[in-house]
Amino acid sequence: MPRGCANPLDYRAVMLDSIHRFIEIKVLEYELMQTIFLNRLHKIKQLGFTYLIYPSAKHTRFEHSVGVMHIAGRMAERLAEKNPNLLLERRTSRAKSYLVELARLAGLLHDLGHVAYSHNLEAPLKSAIENPAEYSLDPAKVNYEYYIRAGKPHEVYTRTFLGRLIRELENHECISGSISLLKAALASLSGEEAHDELVDYDINPRALGIVAQLISHSVVDADRLDYLIRDAHSTGVLFGYVDIDRFIDSLRIEEHGDKLVLTIEPKGIPVVEDAYDARFKMYRSVYLHHKGVALVNALAKMLRYLFSSWDDAALESYRECLGGPEGLFDPYRLADCISDCRIQYVDYEFDVMILQASTRSDSLGRWAKALLHRRDLLPVSLVKRPESIISRITSEAKERGWTVTPETLVRAIRVKYSTIADEIRENVSRYLKARGAKDPEAEVMIEHIIREGEVELPRGFESLYLRNLIDSGRIPLIFVYAYDEDEGSHRLIYRNADKLRQSVENIIVSSVLEELKR
Repeated sequence: MPRGCANPLDYRAVMLDSIHRFIEIKVLEYELMQTIFLNRLHKIKQLGFTYLIYPSAKHTRFEHSVGVMHIAGRMAERLAEKNPNLLLERRTSRAKSYLVELARLAGLLHDLGHVAYSHNLEAPLKSAIENPAEYSLDPAKVNYEYYIRAGKPHEVYTRTFLGRLIRELENHECISGSISLLKAALASLSGEEAHDELVDYDINPRALGIVAQLISHSVVDADRLDYLIRDAHSTGVLFGYVDIDRFIDSLRIEEHGDKLVLTIEPKGIPVVEDAYDARFKMYRSVYLHHKGVALVNALAKMLRYLFSSWDDAALESYRECLGGPEGLFDPYRLADCISDCRIQYVDYEFDVMILQASTRSDSLGRWAKALLHRRDLLPVSLVKRPESIISRITSEAKERGWTVTPETLVRAIRVKYSTIADEIRENVSRYLKARGAKDPEAEVMIEHIIREGEVELPRGFESLYLRNLIDSGRIPLIFVYAYDEDEGSHRLIYRNADKLRQSVENIIVSSVLEELKR
């Protein structure tokens, strides 16, 4: 370590957090927080446009990243105390400190690549990658195969941005000695091996897989624990509490062949139940709130027109640095632009583009207005509470003496989805055109709280409540939205929404019951 430089693992500052209270920040972490790549997370809201539904939901990706860092470090420290022989090459305080720091760095950096509005914008970006022509993009400049292999857009950006950050810090006088630790953190987030990077720290190479599971696990992880509690706190809902202390104390490691697997002792099962109960309710009430889904829908439409009008609608800094809109899908070019402080890809930049676009009289202006507190211009939700439709289906099926399981419901909805969508579109269009609408459209979409195959509980999880909760989360939720490109015509849809909702619900219920009858 150069003379005059503090030990990167010494404590440098203390941060007061609304969830975890006092979080100590180490020298290395503090220096990372001063970089543009981490600093930009201050300017990205964790829940995107959700603040238009829950006004206090304005917490940021930075807060969440620090929270995940804190939880991941605590988890690693407890596991090192319980299983030192599995995680450390030498049972020393030095080796333990580096393992804990590796976990903290992985937590701090795991969301480095999030874009403006977080997942709200990522969903349209993913759609643009899959259907570039629909978004006026040149398919040859959008590497579809790369994104499909590498994962979600923000995961691709995270790995690229972190790689760029590491290269820049190699010349940092006081941080250069910690590059191997940063590379190991990158490897844990990328699912790669990093044997050489761990040699100097007396960390067992197999521990890298445990660090990866601390951040992202199919049951419960540091990321999920923080966002469930933080999002519930910021929105004001009352069902996000999870006993983190109990969960951490019940963690354990099992050996499966050459790999180490993170699991939990039986005493921790109630905490996992609480986490999944919180997840189920947060998705139902916050993440998949019908108005929130409408906002993402409007953002996707606005993005299409923004891309097609890029040369005169995008910020000058975006046009100069990225060239065409395809530059947004080039993670290396984005990393260059962010590193040079020419753009940051954060909320306020897109806020300005939306505000400027709202003055236009074309379709871009129409959808930009819909994102500026203009609920009368959002896609109109014709299914406000999709779970109530599922409840009606199961209730009417039982009245007829039919046995309905989550599996039969999932199958029936999937089989009838196309029929339901066609009938709804025809019914809504006919009703609205008869009342003077110009060119009404109806979109039918399915969302999931828990996707098929997403959760595989470890052996030993004897919890009927948890299994029923997961089964319920796998049942698709149907959302229906109507809209018109013409503002005046769209307001007519807005005024007739209540009359349309009952007919839409009847179509869904009758179609699914018809399939269940077979």
